[in-house]
This record gives sequence, structure tokens and C-alpha cells, in this order.
Amino acid sequence: MNSLIPHPTDFAHASRTHGQAHVARVMIHAFRLIEATGHRDDASRLWGAVYLHDLARTHDGFCEVHGRDAVLRVNESTDLQDRLASHGVASDDPAMLLAVMMHCLPDDHAALAKPMWPVLSMLKDATGLDRVRTGDLERSYLRSEAAKGMVEFAQALYSQTRRIKEGPNHFTEVLKVAEKILGKPVPIPALVLGPVAGKAGKGAKGAKGAKGAAPVPAPVKGAKGAAPVTVAKGKAAPVPAPAGKTKGAAPAPAGVRAAAGRTPAKTAAAAVDKSKARRRSTTTR
Repeated sequence: MNSLIPHPTDFAHASRTHGQAHVARVMIHAFRLIEATGHRDDASRLWGAVYLHDLARTHDGFCEVHGRDAVLRVNESTDLQDRLASHGVASDDPAMLLAVMMHCLPDDHAALAKPMWPVLSMLKDATGLDRVRTGDLERSYLRSEAAKGMVEFAQALYSQTRRIKEGPNHFTEVLKVAEKILGKPVPIPALVLGPVAGKAGKGAKGAKGAKGAAPVPAPVKGAKGAAPVTVAKGKAAPVPAPAGKTKGAAPAPAGVRAAAGRTPAKTAAAAVDKSKARRRSTTTR
């Protein structure tokens, strides 16, 4: 169960604002949104997007590139690729990657990922609900009615878990509190848990835990600092093929193929550049 979120040392920037505690709460919100919206087929994609979204942050301030940097890190880390696979999602899944890259960009860029909107919107709402930690959550900014109905729960979850110590057992501790608040189990999708039970937590070698329990993932090597890489000895880190061209994979949604032949990384990079240009223009005026 604790392998559902990253270890504190996996983050490029040690933070209580955007680190393991934040991801644990966002993961709870994401699981509840999947159940409330009925998007159960997107469960593994959303889990992967939540897991990755803040791993590459280098500070706690305003940032529009850490989503893109997280995807680049996945491309370079066989360890992260194995972790994603162990929970049922391919490391080059277009919906997951675009959600990660665009979660820190304004919604107007979401037009580039229209077929992927369910995963992106749920990720944005799940992270948005945890803005209670900074005191600036606006209910009207949430995208779904389901998310708007979870604001009070989000506040209670933050208030009752903010002092829980981060570490290998953090998620189970947060989960206990969430279920106490709700008075019922948090609906963790079987798509997320199933592969772990069958593969005994591939990618978590060396982690100790109770017999039969999902092991805690080992920290990604080189997580401290910029562009950390973990590569199997003697092998180059695989780079996912452009959307729609992965051998044996389902074709990418039309919206991704239509982006002038761009890979997800190039699509997001273009969105970042457009956002920066708009801000410079606004500043000039």
C-alpha cells in the first residue's frame, strides 16, 4: 500500500508543501474522484500522474516547467518506468504524460489534450483540493461538481494529517485518517492494486516490509538535484516512442496525433513557451 506514493528522497526538492505529504493527500482525492466520476478505466493513468506530478520540482514557488521535467525524468529512469508498470500503467502512456506536463499550466492549454481531459481535469482537481494547505482554495475554480463537494473533506484531511511524519509508512497513516473522517473505506481502484499483488512490487527491490504486503519503493537513485537518472547497468535509458507509434500499443487519441506530429513532450514545451510569451506581452502592456 505504501508503494502507491513516492518516498521523500525521490523528490528533487525536499518540501512539506509539494512533497510526500502533499502527494499522499492528492492521491486520496484522486481515488475518490475516480469513484465519483465513474472514470474507472483511467484509474492507473491518474494514479501515475499523481505519483509523478511534483517529483521534479526544485522550489515551492510558481513554476510551469516541473511537469515537463517530471516526464523527462521518467524517460531517463528505468526505476520509475518499472514502478509505473507494477501498478498497471505504461511509462509512455500519452494521457498520463500530458496530464503531468500540463497540470501546472493554465486550463486554456488543455485544448491541446482534449481527448485526455478526464485524466488532466481529475489531476488538477485533486491537486486543487489540497490547496487548503496554503489557504487559497477557491471552490469555484474546481472543474467537477464531484470535486466541489469534497472541499470540507479536503480541509479535514489536511488538518488531521499535517503533523504525520513523512517516511515509508506515510500513506497508510494518511489513509487511516481519511477513512475515519469518511466513516468508510477509501475506494482504491483494483486496477491500481491488482498488478502489485501479482508482481510483488516490481521495482521495489531492497525494501523491507511485512510478508505479503505491498513493499515500499526504493528511492530513485540520484533524486537530489537536477535531472536525476537511474539506468540499468550496460543499458541506455529507453525513450518512449511518439504517441501512436509505440509498438504493440493502442494508437494515441486523435488530439495527440493531430498536434502536428509532436511528441507529448514537444506539445507541452510549446504550451510552456506560449504561456511565457503571453506573460511577457501582458507585462509590456
